[in-house]
Amino acid sequence: IAIKDQFYATSAITVTPSIKAALIAASIPGADTIGQVQFFQNAFDSKTFGVDVVATYKKNWENGQSTSFTASGNWNSFVIDKVNKPTANSSGATYTFFDGEAVYDFKHAAPRWRSTLSATHEIGKFKILGRANIYGPYKNMFSVSNPVIQSWDPELMFDTEITYKATDTYSVAVGARNLFANYPDPDKTGESATNGRVYRSDSIVDWQGGFWYAKISATF
Repeated sequence: IAIKDQFYATSAITVTPSIKAALIAASIPGADTIGQVQFFQNAFDSKTFGVDVVATYKKNWENGQSTSFTASGNWNSFVIDKVNKPTANSSGATYTFFDGEAVYDFKHAAPRWRSTLSATHEIGKFKILGRANIYGPYKNMFSVSNPVIQSWDPELMFDTEITYKATDTYSVAVGARNLFANYPDPDKTGESATNGRVYRSDSIVDWQGGFWYAKISATF
């Protein structure tokens, strides 16, 4: 996949005194408290190379039950061909909308591979799902001025769901995502150390732990 002038969030731009004065002059609410700004920009040209493989198999048992198996894998490589030139404002200050840290994180902050293994067993009106999600390692850089890099190891998480088909129209289900409430490694670079946060909000593993739910579905 090749994208020219990809639309992406800019690197964080520090609000200098001149920028703050301009924000206040523009009557921006809370302008005197803003430390950094970001916005979306056609920042760079990128290429993504990858492959997806999916295999499925269904086993019908003699007692009328059945089990469906699915195994899938994905591998991607991210490349930035060109970062658009820095932009100078009317005062002559130059801003790089996509700096070295942003380039590094774009290429490394998402796992290059992941895999999913699932099995769904059907018993009469009941359907039982079990799924394993495997994510590869990934990395994140703190900043250009402080190029500390934190690495995260591969992660394994489990999901499950039990569904009861009450009628031809309605079904009831209970389930869990991240069944064993796995948490990501804490942020060790300090990039997310605001408001008492321990984990990065963009971690592959949900920083809120497990998620349990119940739902009712209707099919018409």
